[in-house]
Amino acid sequence: MWGRITRAVNYLLPEATTRFEVDAEPGLLIGWDTQRDIGFGFAVDVSAPSSGLMHVRLSDSACDPGAGAVAPGKVTIEVENATSRRVLFGITNLPPDYDLQHPPLDFSSLLSGGRLLTTQTFRDLFRSQVIEATEGIGVRDVALLFTDLKGSTELPTGSVISMPTRRCSGISNV
Repeated sequence: MWGRITRAVNYLLPEATTRFEVDAEPGLLIGWDTQRDIGFGFAVDVSAPSSGLMHVRLSDSACDPGAGAVAPGKVTIEVENATSRRVLFGITNLPPDYDLQHPPLDFSSLLSGGRLLTTQTFRDLFRSQVIEATEGIGVRDVALLFTDLKGSTELPTGSVISMPTRRCSGISNV
């Protein structure tokens, strides 16, 4: 779903301006910083003045302007990164009937919880983490591996275990 409504994603270099050219459709055009809760929201409405170029300044605390309106069609948005760090910034065009309070969640089943827990990378990254009993994670498949402690089932030297033998054609008793 996000691939259909996401119009652009790019890194903004520190103290530089990046230009995004998007096709705005009626609804809401939002710009978002992926690491902080900072962005802008512009209503895309046919009654809005048609300005093909917008300038937005991204600071450490907000976007200026943070709201407004644009006309549908080709829109060029210049985002000035006034911060001293590189920022991953995206622009999304939400349809008019999109419910911001209850967005649809669509999780692809690329990696199950059980498979995640058994990957070496997960174990390397989270080897010291403890899952509290109140947190819990849903695991449906469990495999237990019983191993032999070294020497715990070793037979004494020279002992013979008598086992019943059967004759099979073509095979001799040893």
